[in-house]
Amino acid sequence: MMATNMENGTVLRDGHVARIEVRWDELDSNGHVNNKCYQSYLDESRMQAMRAWGMSMQELREQEIGPAILSLAFQFKKEVSYPETIRVESELRLDSKLKASFHQKMFAESSGQLACEAQTVWTLFDLKRRRPVAFEKFLFGVRRRQFNGASPPLNSCNARAEISNRFSVPEVRLTQDVPTSGVALYATRAPLFAAMEK
Repeated sequence: MMATNMENGTVLRDGHVARIEVRWDELDSNGHVNNKCYQSYLDESRMQAMRAWGMSMQELREQEIGPAILSLAFQFKKEVSYPETIRVESELRLDSKLKASFHQKMFAESSGQLACEAQTVWTLFDLKRRRPVAFEKFLFGVRRRQFNGASPPLNSCNARAEISNRFSVPEVRLTQDVPTSGVALYATRAPLFAAMEK
């Protein structure tokens, strides 16, 4: 069970799974995957999830936005040996207007055993202004531009949207099966974009 501080935030995206093969040279002197390699597995899984969810590093660079990690927390549960395939399940949560967190679970595929739980808290940074950027404006503003100013179609990819007022701008919770390629479509309504872009 993750610590309470790892359970906060509202889920924006979930259901992404990445599989990574363990390499022999990643083992420590005990014959287990060295714990420094876990961070590499989780980094790669986050990048795969962001691309699958329609938010790539290239897109960030084009917007002159850079992701900045604020904190990392790990809970090691079980050693991983070689040969093995690692399965990483990722979920993205909005913690505040300026902070989001990836919550990830890493499993040994052969046994199904949980090896590690991790939380990565991060922000989006405007590289020109040297200031954090609101996640809602970036995430949904980009989606609007991809539809030439129109609202994305509702119920795309079997998405369900729940709009709440937890933050000063509306928030959307999206739950769906995410395709492994292509841009995931966000389900929302036109007034939501107008509120976010003020």
